[in-house]
Amino acid sequence: MKNSLYRWLIILKKPGHQIWVVPAYWAVIAVVLAFIARFFGDMLHDGALPDIRVAKRSTACSR
Repeated sequence: MKNSLYRWLIILKKPGHQIWVVPAYWAVIAVVLAFIARFFGDMLHDGALPDIRVAKRSTACSR
């Protein structure tokens, strides 16, 4: 088992494999984060978070 894992590590560390390994790694992380956001978005009920509104700035200078 340990020898097999070491072989995979060596294969994935080759520079030629880095072209597809790194983007695939980040794509998997993005999918996991999207599922987590969807899961927690479904768990929150309406009104759980405060309603934050930003006041509009006036265009005139107040000096």
